[in-house]
Amino acid sequence: MYWITRATAAIFISYAFACGAQVQSNDVPPEPAMRAAKVDPALFTRGDALPSWSQSLRKADPTDRDGFIVRLANTQFWTGTNAEILIHRVMQSKSSATLSQIGQYSIQFIPAYQKVRLHFVRVERNGELLDRTQSTDVRFLEREPLLEQGIYAGTVTANLVLDDVRIGDSVSLAYTVVGRNPVLGTRFADSASWDRVEAIERRVVDVISPKQQKIQYRMLGEKSGGRVTPQITERENFRVMTFEERKLPAIEFEPAVPSDHVALRWLQLSEYETWGNVEEWANDLFAQKSTPNAELQSLIEKFKSLPNDSARASAAVRWVQQEIRYFSVSLGESSHRPHAPEEVLRRRYGDCKDKVFLLMHILNALGIESKPLLLSSQAPKMPKLMLPSPEAFDHVILSVMLSGKRFFVDPTRAVQQSPIENMTLTFPRASGLLIGGKTTDLMVLPMMKKEEATIEVEERIEATGFDKPARMTTRSVSRGFTAELVRFALANVPSENRNKLFTSQIEARYPKARLVGQPRVEDDVAKNQLSLSAEFVIDEIVVERNGDRAIRFVPEPFIGVISLPQTPKRIHPMLVTSVPLEAKYKLTVVWPENVSRTLDPSTTNVGGDFFSANIQRSFRGNIFTFEGTLSTKRDVAQPNEIASLRQDLKKLDDSIGYVSFVPSNSVNNSGFLGVGRRTLKDNIARRYEQEVDGASKTIKAAKLEGDDLAETFCARAIANAFLGNTKEAAADADEAVRVAPGRAEMHACRGNAKFAFGEFATAISDYTRALTLGFTTSDGYYRRGHVRFYAGQYDAALSDFEKASEGKLNSNGEAGTAHYAQLWQTWAAQRAGKPLSDALVTQAQREASGAWPRIALAMMVGERSPEQVISFVESQNGDEREMNLCEAHFYVGMYWLGKGRTDDAMASFQKSRDRGIIMYIEHMAAGHELARLKR
Repeated sequence: MYWITRATAAIFISYAFACGAQVQSNDVPPEPAMRAAKVDPALFTRGDALPSWSQSLRKADPTDRDGFIVRLANTQFWTGTNAEILIHRVMQSKSSATLSQIGQYSIQFIPAYQKVRLHFVRVERNGELLDRTQSTDVRFLEREPLLEQGIYAGTVTANLVLDDVRIGDSVSLAYTVVGRNPVLGTRFADSASWDRVEAIERRVVDVISPKQQKIQYRMLGEKSGGRVTPQITERENFRVMTFEERKLPAIEFEPAVPSDHVALRWLQLSEYETWGNVEEWANDLFAQKSTPNAELQSLIEKFKSLPNDSARASAAVRWVQQEIRYFSVSLGESSHRPHAPEEVLRRRYGDCKDKVFLLMHILNALGIESKPLLLSSQAPKMPKLMLPSPEAFDHVILSVMLSGKRFFVDPTRAVQQSPIENMTLTFPRASGLLIGGKTTDLMVLPMMKKEEATIEVEERIEATGFDKPARMTTRSVSRGFTAELVRFALANVPSENRNKLFTSQIEARYPKARLVGQPRVEDDVAKNQLSLSAEFVIDEIVVERNGDRAIRFVPEPFIGVISLPQTPKRIHPMLVTSVPLEAKYKLTVVWPENVSRTLDPSTTNVGGDFFSANIQRSFRGNIFTFEGTLSTKRDVAQPNEIASLRQDLKKLDDSIGYVSFVPSNSVNNSGFLGVGRRTLKDNIARRYEQEVDGASKTIKAAKLEGDDLAETFCARAIANAFLGNTKEAAADADEAVRVAPGRAEMHACRGNAKFAFGEFATAISDYTRALTLGFTTSDGYYRRGHVRFYAGQYDAALSDFEKASEGKLNSNGEAGTAHYAQLWQTWAAQRAGKPLSDALVTQAQREASGAWPRIALAMMVGERSPEQVISFVESQNGDEREMNLCEAHFYVGMYWLGKGRTDDAMASFQKSRDRGIIMYIEHMAAGHELARLKR
């Protein structure tokens, strides 16, 4: 077992600019391949004396814990010339399951500049000390942990295998790793882990330095653990800082911890006083001169021929991304110092520093200022928490100045086809160090904007019969970062497998889906926008149960945007989203023509601190529509915020519903050869008669109580109100409130019933009570606005409709389903003698040619005529036409009222009533207007 110090012994720091961020997929790489390695015997010796600079070895503490325990973990740093690290470990196993953890131990080193001195290996058993220093089998293996990522560092693993270890044994070993990468210079910087996933009885770190050397220290993550302060002593010409702590608990691993949150404490050591010192060190790496050879000069001349600096820079970035394959040979100084541009060009491969150096030379030769920027790919925000040190970085990108504006490009990314202005940033909000500008501090990269990572998916399902195959069309549009991801996926999938990218999600949802023809790809690289379209035939898409039917749907762009822990309890913060993202999904389901169902357009706004979602649904006749927008807001949740995040996501799930549902009573009887087919008006009336009968039977059975009973009374009250059974509706509404007085929905239910039969004044108090109890805010204001309007309280009604309109806006501030509230807003303003806002007038004019009922709103501001409104609706088909005509005639009637043409208004109101859409607000409001005008 190798005790992992954070980048210690130059193992991890040796990869520093080998660019661990090169992996561009979510695939877990396979275990690194291992093979036997030949190592010079002088580089690994046994039985050597302890270094002269070392502290006396500590005694291991006894333990009463079970399993595997680290009884002593002592790390000693010599910070002088040719830095060395002494490791002393004592580990005990108290179970058969953990014997393997003391039976072998791995030491990694880089023979190019390091050697290992194994001082001893001992087994303590029943008070007896057994020396295994010479008998322990040591096998040298080439095991490159990052080879699958294209990184070769020349790492060798010395694998120690002990014979005869038993339950209860303690294994004690000590070794020194001598040497550090010469490219790091003379200043010391290193670090050591402190907490671990295993329990530690005694943890000690000694830092031994020449007296004149100033070593800074910082314990990262002390907020999550105790404070450890060093004891400082002096010995001859040395100064010793000793950090010690006992009884360290095992730390439970939690996934998705933000990279700038230190879950396990670690100790950082650095001789660098400022970030300016680090910049001076790094500047030397990238300051080497280069004289372009013929090939490089020819390439530069090719880019010079382009029309402007933007085109030149964009082409150069794409060329390096595409033509120089990623591979890192990070041996010795090559771990940090880039190869000459001519060499990289000749080999046609390099890692991040090589590709950055080549691109920098090309751009500077073109007169375009560019400078390297060091950052951390694994923990982009971490450097700002650290002491100045080269250890803070493992990646390098390029800063490019164009027309006074700074852009950041990463030559190791997949080819970014867009102009440099539209290339998305790889590491938003990362802390980086700009090289070559006498930098004295870190800079923070800009935040990615939502519009730089968007995806929109639109699906349409047409089911011509319940038992017939349905046709489905789907189109997705990705922009910015998401477009680059899709582009990368398309480029790296063989053409014969490319259709799977289009069909896998659809087939997972609908197993009997079949692709029709070939998918279509439209790529607008200038805008960094890519769209994919496909068409499917789907068998058995309609699920039937007891006469009810449903089609499942999944808003795919929403899936995975917000991560959620398996359990609501966490110790550490959680990264809940990786990039700012806006996802949109629209679904239209066209059911068979004999389906007739009505769900008024509704808007639900869900979310909290981490996301906002706007969900809109409607069912008109045989057409179901669903539109949703999900936007991320914050990326990190604290442990005490997880519960509320889970609740918000549950509300989002509930508001989506994932089903387009058609109950059996929404399927029309077509009659024999069409004879005797019921009209929509007949079906609606029959449906609510059935609602009354069903609720009556349920109530009579006396098996319900509490909220369930109240909801049943409410359902019967509303059905009776629609059917004109005023007395029965009033009694049921009162009973619903009596059974569940604390439920906002029951007070809103009684308000709805009272509105239907014209008791406006008392309905106001019901809606107000519902709002007080938390009734969906925008709907509550919308419905209270109606009763205030007919109670003659026009100013109050206008205020309610304005609030309702605001609540029904979608996440972009667009109208969404606010049009209905905005129509009532115009009438309330008219009767209150107040002008409409310029914003509303402009919106109505702009949307005049949009979907229903936008044309009606345009009519109210003079942009369309009543004849155009009616003609627009009459061009529609089926039940949707009938339902929309109910609304349209009412809106036209309100228009004529505003013009003082009472007779025309009354004729329109009567036409609205004649459609028989008894559950529509417009049907009821037309009745109220007729009653008022006839008085």
